[in-house]
Amino acid sequence: MESKFNMYGAVKGAVAAFSTALRRNLLEGSVGKACGVHVTAACPGSVPTALARDAPRSALAGAHAAVTPDALKWGLASTPEWTAEAAWRAVSANRPYAFNSRMDKLIAVVMHLFTLLHVLFYS
Repeated sequence: MESKFNMYGAVKGAVAAFSTALRRNLLEGSVGKACGVHVTAACPGSVPTALARDAPRSALAGAHAAVTPDALKWGLASTPEWTAEAAWRAVSANRPYAFNSRMDKLIAVVMHLFTLLHVLFYS
């Protein structure tokens, strides 16, 4: 039953990478500038949804337990409503990425740093 979630993370990463590349191409090209097309990659972290509920033995299952009033207050968790609002604010401001919590933004920065270090020192 869990096999339907095996590709979730890879597809999520691929969509974020595609969105970043598309945004750059549009910003650099005359067509993108002329049309006013913008691209924002929504990068939500753990959100208590039916997807998380249906994957009891996956990392997504922790999403339900993570949403507490204190976690929401400190930006460590999110709700579906807050995630949608964060995405809309990012699109409206033409930001390249939309994160639904401070913790997700921190994780993304750390992952980018590790990728950069790997490219610089091990390639």
